[in-house]
Amino acid sequence: MNGKAVMKAEDTVNGTLANCVVIQGGRYYDFIQAVRLKARFEKIKGENDRIIGWKGTGKMEFYYNDSVFRRMVLYSKETGEDIHFEMQVTNYDPASQMGCQTILLKDCCIERGILTEFDAESDYLMDEMEFTFGDFEVIEKFQCQRSEGE
Repeated sequence: MNGKAVMKAEDTVNGTLANCVVIQGGRYYDFIQAVRLKARFEKIKGENDRIIGWKGTGKMEFYYNDSVFRRMVLYSKETGEDIHFEMQVTNYDPASQMGCQTILLKDCCIERGILTEFDAESDYLMDEMEFTFGDFEVIEKFQCQRSEGE
C-alpha cells in the first residue's frame, strides 16, 4: 500500500476492559465502578515557546455507589489538609495485538466532585470527580509496531 503504515483492526484496544486502582494511605481500592477516566497533560510555555513545565488534570466518571472520595473530601474539610492519592490505570485487551499499557498518576488531588445527588427519572446514579496530579509514571507501554521516534 504505497509504503504507508496501516493500522489493523487487531491494533485497537477495547475501552471496556480497562482497570483502575486507587491507592491512598497504603490502601488499595479496585475501583471497578469507574466508567470513564481521562487524564490530560498541558505544557506550560515561557518565552520563545520554550517548555518550562506542565500540569496534569483529569476527570473521572463512575457509578454512584462508593464513598472513598467523599471520605477524602470530608477529611480535608475537617483538617484543612489536602488528601493525595495515586491512580493506576491499565488498558489491556487480550484480543488486541498491542499488549498492555499501565500509567500511574501520582500526587492526585480532588479539585471538584459531587457530595450527594438523586434523580427520580434515572435507573442508576452516576458520580464524577475532577482532579489534578503532580506526576506520572509509565509502568508498561503498548507494544507499538513502529520503531520508537516515529
